Amino acid sequence: MYSNNDGKWRSQIFRKADDLIKTGVQDTIKGFLLTVRECYLTQIESAKDSDFVPQRLDKLTGVLNHVNPFRSLV
Repeated sequence: MYSNNDGKWRSQIFRKADDLIKTGVQDTIKGFLLTVRECYLTQIESAKDSDFVPQRLDKLTGVLNHVNPFRSLV
């Protein structure tokens, strides 16, 4: 979708996620955001856990030291 274009992620996905979290629905969208994170890491060839997108998604979901069980399969 936005590949590794941080600007588009910031202006589209993260802005909407921030708005939803401010309204108190973090738990409602947490599973979706974690799924987006895994898709980013598995579908973008050069993606790393330290990239902006997975780091920001970790912060939004409250996940610390996320372990990706699928990285060894790729």
